[in-house]
Amino acid sequence: MHVVLRRYTTAALAAAGAGLVAVSLAASAAADPTDVVQQVAATGESEVTEGLALFSQGDLTDGLSYVVDGENNVLVAVPEDALLAGIESPDQPFDWTYFTAIPQPPFAESFDQLSANLQFLYDTGESYLSQGVSDIAQGAMNLGEDQLIVGSNALTVDLAEQLVFSPLSIAFANVG
Repeated sequence: MHVVLRRYTTAALAAAGAGLVAVSLAASAAADPTDVVQQVAATGESEVTEGLALFSQGDLTDGLSYVVDGENNVLVAVPEDALLAGIESPDQPFDWTYFTAIPQPPFAESFDQLSANLQFLYDTGESYLSQGVSDIAQGAMNLGEDQLIVGSNALTVDLAEQLVFSPLSIAFANVG
């Protein structure tokens, strides 16, 4: 199972990473792909709710972060997890503990930070894709599938989000 995480402080990123590990371990203990998909969807829905609450309190930057994370978990992570469950083979069942996500950098609050975030996501995505191909070539299908999906997300979804939402975050940071 993978859950998208993006928060604004180092402490929050560390806590989010710890939460991801806890959610992943709970999901792998469940072992039923349907349960995993439902847990990811529920996580996404709760993040959207939290984001909307933050918007109503005037916290535009963190609200945006939570809403985007929630939408990713509902619109991107759920179909990916369902796909992985659907291509699971009896010879090599998918081990949900393999499926991880790249800790997302916060939306940039400056254009220098945006440049650094884009470079990080590009380099990380490229590395995951390369490792995924290598893992599959060596017969580690589960790990390879995970690496390919995570790398693809970094290069498509995550880069696009940074390009779209960081300028909004920069604008929100300068409001009020």
